Amino acid sequence: MMSLMNGKERGTTTYSATIVVGYMLTSSSLLIFNKRSLSYFPHLLLLSALQYASSLSASVAVFALSKPQDRPRLKLGMILRFAPAAVLFYTSVLASAKILQLANVETAIIFRSMTPLVTQLLETIFGTEQFPSVY
Repeated sequence: MMSLMNGKERGTTTYSATIVVGYMLTSSSLLIFNKRSLSYFPHLLLLSALQYASSLSASVAVFALSKPQDRPRLKLGMILRFAPAAVLFYTSVLASAKILQLANVETAIIFRSMTPLVTQLLETIFGTEQFPSVY
């Protein structure tokens, strides 16, 4: 990543802009890919399970190739604490895919773009966050 950014350090505007643009390109291309996949293979649960299985396979391969001292110790308590986040993430992916089945890609992008706004509003109302400032 650093070679793509000509040695810019984390925290700079160029670094942040590169991360944002990269995320936008990746996210929108995945939406288009999933829309096309759902048009050829309309079984939503099976398609998402196959996508997760391929991601898991790649993760296990990377984990197997890593050095033993670089691997974190996996404990049941850690897995159980992380499980609700994984379930919520999977639910959001299924909801996004369902939107793609019923609507076009532009609608999915709009709803996905509104998520940070709703999150900020809920964090402000129910949490300790303050409304963002322009300055």
